[in-house]
Amino acid sequence: MARSDRFSGAIDHDWLGRHTEAILEPDLPIVDPHHHLWERPGWNYMLDDLLSDTNSGHNIVGTVFVQ
Repeated sequence: MARSDRFSGAIDHDWLGRHTEAILEPDLPIVDPHHHLWERPGWNYMLDDLLSDTNSGHNIVGTVFVQ
């Protein structure tokens, strides 16, 4: 991978918002198999990010934290 092709750590919300998928079974309870929280130079994924991902309209009832 060329150095210029590497992920910069900046989230492009406009790009992410270009595609949405229909929720096929909105009442189906889902347990997300696992998630990680991390703080790395230029790239973090913390609770606000997890909540944004899990509040997408699916019925996510639980998740498992992995350290």
